[in-house]
Amino acid sequence: MEQLIKLCEKFNCKYLQNEKMSLHTTFKIGGNARLVVYPQNEEQISELVKCAKAENVRLIAVGNGSNLLVDDDGIDACVLILGEPFSQIELIDDETIYAKAGAKLIALCRFAYEHSLSGLEFAYGIPGSAGGAAFMNAGAYGGEMKDVLYKCEHIDKNGDRGFLENDDLKLSYRHSAYYDNGAVITGLYLKLKKGEKSEIKEKMDDLIGRRRAKQPLEYPSAGSTFKRPEGYFAGALIEQCNLKGKSVGGAQVSEKHAGFVINKGGATCKDVLDLCKYCSDKVMEETGVKLEMEIRVTKGKTYMDNSKELVIITGVSGAGKSSAMAFMEDAGYYCIDNMPPELMSTFVGLLANNSEYYPKVAMVVDVRSGHVFEKIISSIDNVEQYGYTAKIVYLDINDTEALKRYKLTRRKHPFADKFNGNIQNALDYEREILAPLRLKANHIIDTSSIDTHQLRARLTELLLGDAKEYMNIHCMSFGFKYGVPNSADFVIDVRCLPNPYWNESLRNKTGLDKEVQDFVFSFDESKQLLKKLIDFLDFLNPLYIREGKSQIVFAIGCTGGNHRSVAFAEALKDYFSKKWDNVTVSHRDIDRK
Repeated sequence: MEQLIKLCEKFNCKYLQNEKMSLHTTFKIGGNARLVVYPQNEEQISELVKCAKAENVRLIAVGNGSNLLVDDDGIDACVLILGEPFSQIELIDDETIYAKAGAKLIALCRFAYEHSLSGLEFAYGIPGSAGGAAFMNAGAYGGEMKDVLYKCEHIDKNGDRGFLENDDLKLSYRHSAYYDNGAVITGLYLKLKKGEKSEIKEKMDDLIGRRRAKQPLEYPSAGSTFKRPEGYFAGALIEQCNLKGKSVGGAQVSEKHAGFVINKGGATCKDVLDLCKYCSDKVMEETGVKLEMEIRVTKGKTYMDNSKELVIITGVSGAGKSSAMAFMEDAGYYCIDNMPPELMSTFVGLLANNSEYYPKVAMVVDVRSGHVFEKIISSIDNVEQYGYTAKIVYLDINDTEALKRYKLTRRKHPFADKFNGNIQNALDYEREILAPLRLKANHIIDTSSIDTHQLRARLTELLLGDAKEYMNIHCMSFGFKYGVPNSADFVIDVRCLPNPYWNESLRNKTGLDKEVQDFVFSFDESKQLLKKLIDFLDFLNPLYIREGKSQIVFAIGCTGGNHRSVAFAEALKDYFSKKWDNVTVSHRDIDRK
């Protein structure tokens, strides 16, 4: 923290050490943060991010703190408060508003009203910041930020300024790309529609009136506590289980609206979490519906910001766990098969020390572990102390299909010997052992009537936040005089283009240098070739995805692999990085002269 403090002093920006986070959240709960910083501009955020990365200090951005529950033990981190300097709101054109991330959402709604712009009425009264609303795709009363938000500016985890727009934002239910990429949102652009001022006000007044009548606004809370389960309402399920008014310490299920857990006075983080667990368990027991918390939570000394994720694949033998694990590997998860439950917590603890390299982990855990499988539940609960958000995906299959698959593959069931080869008895016994884990599962997928492609699509929808498939794209440059890469799916020859090598000032540079890139793309034929390649590859990628292909290697070659091919590989990488999450580039021959 010392270097961060020195940086704050250099910038002359306000900072506080061991600041109570209860002062910075709407829940009014939370221990001390080691350092709280109030940056004045994007440049300061950028330098703070770079310094935090160099010093291995976790950095957390907070706006209004409206969806945040902080551990009683505090946060061993640097907290960025995006306050007044980030509250600017301005009109870009007749229907477009730009807002800094720290602007209050209610102020943004009023600004839209003052300029007769409709589309934000749903957000009037949501107690958050504009950046927080974009981060979690805030929504209410049939509207969401995804309906109006089309672009976000940010500082990425390396301290570089950038932006995401349209589909790259990956806006889905209470989720955005920023849950996973570690960037700090600094500004957002909203596209609204012209409307009648009186009608906009009428709708805003109606919604704020409903909030005041139905929601416990008089008590500190973090807003809606649980995500809405598909086909249900969390508040209605909790009320159905007679949990209105249920209390643990100072935390209470609101008597006005069961979807809110409130701080009645002196509530601790533990009180809230214990109450939420009680409600979730009760709802699961009585209705069979799994409740997930919507609130972002700190735990122990590590910030659980959903950037560190542990997916546990389990379920009945023959249900497709191997296929699921293959998908997880393609999606960029670090994968371990047949992890003994008693080693799980220890292993995750080791990964947490290098979480920058292992932000997403997937494990197959099943009855092959033998008697130690009994420890699986406690082991899963223990991993969250390391900051990983654990999700359980349970794969199920009906007996008829299971028996059919075992007959086709001639594989041996783990309990076959126990029942003298009787697969049906082995399956029954396995289901009995797995029952507690199935009950705890976040997602249950019946694979009886779906193929591998359909399983991948379902996992994509559940784990990646939307229905978009996953593709690994690698762009490689090479020199033809050193041979064509064996790994290439497509080989593209750009030797037909003007060669920077014959320009003396460019000869000793490479396609990574701007001067070479400017030269290569100064010619119309280069621009047209790049466009045609992009159109061609955009057409092919979905076709390959449909066939289950998860990786494509584009190899672009020139004579020596130093100039033209490098510039094209970088250009393709830049384009595809805006559409896909896992795009890489390499330059095989760039150092060969």
